[in-house]
Amino acid sequence: MTERRRFARERESVPKARHFAQRVLSGLPEEIVSTVALMVSELATNAVQHAATDFEVAIEQVDGEIRVEVSDNGGGQATRRSPAPSESSGRGLQLVEVMADQWGVRVAPRNTGKTVWFQLVATTESESFQSSAS
Repeated sequence: MTERRRFARERESVPKARHFAQRVLSGLPEEIVSTVALMVSELATNAVQHAATDFEVAIEQVDGEIRVEVSDNGGGQATRRSPAPSESSGRGLQLVEVMADQWGVRVAPRNTGKTVWFQLVATTESESFQSSAS
């Protein structure tokens, strides 16, 4: 089942989106919940600052995988930047790239919006240990 929530284009929506993710994933290990919450915060910030539109967060859990999509109606492309150490922003997609098992961007027809998505395998420590011991 997928849980969705729309958020307004305002700074206060970023922590609201993070808390939404934490609530949806509350039964999972804290490390996974924290990782997803951080990535949701980064993508929500991008939607508010760069797309300048309302946005939607969709979270789906299926067979030990978590898929998160953050969609906006803004034009343009989500672009991974390489900011200088002195720059205070521009690292959001770098964080998603490093932390997610997979990620990508889907652009809507005629550039009328985009969805940035990521996936994580949500294994427990005991499952990870059993896999490595085999």
